[in-house]
Amino acid sequence: MRSILPENQGYIRHVTIPDPAAGAVFTYTQPVATRWRVISLCAHFVTDANPANRQISLDFRLGTDVIFRAGINDLITDSLTVDASWSPGGGGVVNAANTAKMGVLPSNLLINNETIIFLTIANMQIGDQLTEIHLLVEEWMESLV
Repeated sequence: MRSILPENQGYIRHVTIPDPAAGAVFTYTQPVATRWRVISLCAHFVTDANPANRQISLDFRLGTDVIFRAGINDLITDSLTVDASWSPGGGGVVNAANTAKMGVLPSNLLINNETIIFLTIANMQIGDQLTEIHLLVEEWMESLV
């Protein structure tokens, strides 16, 4: 889905990232010849019954180097369903069950050409499941010349 913005601005692009297998995280590679300003990422995370404190972060990598990491400070325990989100300022909906977990992105996080976006989950268990992963960016097409 793309929407045009006023002159000198990019397109708003919504990317739905395929759900990884249980016990696995996702990796998404930015398309060639694009520049993105990351607006937000959200994911639904269900933990299995194995007792463990999971720690989750959104990471950006160029080649083998992690260039930026945005962690969520709260530990996520067993048998829990959470909605994890990252955005500038870390705003989001907090619910009564305290299952909304928020991370903070810089207000102008610009990434170029084939940056790899992925989640790191410390102590992830084999039955933990990520679903409904959505990335929202402002996109510009770049010349390869």
